[in-house]
Amino acid sequence: MHGFADMKAVRPEDEGLSSLTIRKAIRRLTEEGVPMHSLLIAKNGKLVSETYWKPWDREKLHRLYSITKSFVSLGTGCLVKDGLVTLDDRIASYFPGYLPSPVPEEISSMTIRDMLMMRTCHRRTTYKEGSSSWDYVPSYRDNWTESFFQVKPDHDPGTLFFYDTSSPHTLGALIEELTGMELVDYLRKHFLDALGASERTYCVKDPTGTSVGGSGLMMRPIDLLSVIQMVMDGGYGLVPEEYLKEATSRLSETETGSRGLRDTDQNCGYGFQFWRMSHDSYAMLGLGGQIALAIPEKRIVAVTTADTQADRSWERLILDSLWDIAGYSDDGDEDAELEIPKLSTPVRKDFPEAEYAFNENMLGFRNLRVRVSGECGEIGIRRNDDIFSFTFTFGENTLNPFPIAPMSPAYVSAAWLEDGTLGVLVQFSGEELGTLKLQLAFSGSRLTVKSLLHGELHLDGFTGTAAGCRVR
Repeated sequence: MHGFADMKAVRPEDEGLSSLTIRKAIRRLTEEGVPMHSLLIAKNGKLVSETYWKPWDREKLHRLYSITKSFVSLGTGCLVKDGLVTLDDRIASYFPGYLPSPVPEEISSMTIRDMLMMRTCHRRTTYKEGSSSWDYVPSYRDNWTESFFQVKPDHDPGTLFFYDTSSPHTLGALIEELTGMELVDYLRKHFLDALGASERTYCVKDPTGTSVGGSGLMMRPIDLLSVIQMVMDGGYGLVPEEYLKEATSRLSETETGSRGLRDTDQNCGYGFQFWRMSHDSYAMLGLGGQIALAIPEKRIVAVTTADTQADRSWERLILDSLWDIAGYSDDGDEDAELEIPKLSTPVRKDFPEAEYAFNENMLGFRNLRVRVSGECGEIGIRRNDDIFSFTFTFGENTLNPFPIAPMSPAYVSAAWLEDGTLGVLVQFSGEELGTLKLQLAFSGSRLTVKSLLHGELHLDGFTGTAAGCRVR
């Protein structure tokens, strides 16, 4: 085990990388005006490049934002190692003082595993709630951990991926509650000190003094590089290797979108607070271009820090630069026939016709009927006073007159996604352009639906969740 802070850099060519390619990437980022702060590369466990844009330098601590979530995941793995929790423990049992009365079933049944996978019963960060009729009156505004239990749930836990910051914040609070240590001190004990991380590393606090486990970590980029190397190397016995394998694997689908084309980054799945990326890699990602990337196939780890908040396209430039440095190029066939995205079919299975009745929900869904047979399927929905249905084909775009958008014919495709959910992609192609994405999670007699609508369409209210039980 080692950290990079005490290591002398070697020539990139000594480890099979190109100094010229690295210099070109740095020049491109600079000339494109990307507000870069640092770019660090290691291969085969050896530091090969370390660059800072003034006034940043090695010793400055950098806000890592949502990379903090991955550190909370590592801390949770250490809790498992210490015998303090299991991943199937119910989180409500650890915070009885924060529970509402009565406790919703969605809250009481939610597990630590659900939280790590971003499959809680909430569709967004709870301590930012308060503007919707679906929320409790937020008397807990300053207590971010309490909000996780007090905000009204909107779907069943363990079913669908919704990215949120209150879940890792609550897991960070759990670490502090069970160990009596601040989050960073617990991480120091288990691996930060062993990796030679700066003693100045710290985490921003919330209004109650709890470490902001979703976005508060302040750290040197060189120390972040040491941590992502440790993760790729299996934890050095500091963090359980089996936990790391699961944490960095594809456990949740992050997008119901274009699976039939080449995967795009952040559309490749999610583990335990780690993002799956293209090229069979994974990453810790934070707002503004904070990236810690591991490419096991190439034995490469990379770290960038930046401030891309003004232009999200800059993040794409950063990632493209990292792929170039790693030696990946676009090897697509320029002469291939192109078509609009469709859902591929990694799994095929029939689903006998079933009908579900929903509790009151933000989508206005009252009933849903679904049938899947062979290559095709059909969904019928009763929404408020409207009843409509549509068919779909697996892995194909089928032109389908969509009853609730008669001016915009739709191309519909579907797939059984790798996490067992049914994804449906509806692409409107007439006077109104847009996309409707549905994801159906079946669990016993329960059905949870996630609906996302993008575009200028007269289909108000089609973004949200609904949960219900089978009635026939």
